Amino acid sequence: MLKEEDSEALAFVEAAEAYQAALPLLFGDENIRDFIACVTFGLATTRLLHEVAARLLYAAQIAYNVTSPRTKISKKSHKLLDKCLALSPLGPKSVPPPPPTKNHPPIHLIAENK
Repeated sequence: MLKEEDSEALAFVEAAEAYQAALPLLFGDENIRDFIACVTFGLATTRLLHEVAARLLYAAQIAYNVTSPRTKISKKSHKLLDKCLALSPLGPKSVPPPPPTKNHPPIHLIAENK
């Protein structure tokens, strides 16, 4: 039987996992801004641990830099993105790519143009 402290810790972990699962996908400027706002709110309200929030904000930074038409993406950045996707617990194929727009080519085309 769980002690009261264990129940609270388990509830926190499950709540944090649910909160992270509900975060917006990291594609498109608006989604990335929403993602950052949600992570910041989760950190401010102690729904996320500092270490987790730091990793999520770093992921948002990478996503913004990779998808932004304002920056030229180096081969090194592509390799880093591929490595991050490969290490993702969800796997690189778990989320369908975003629909292409005028300013953003499909993600799979970006990855293939290394």
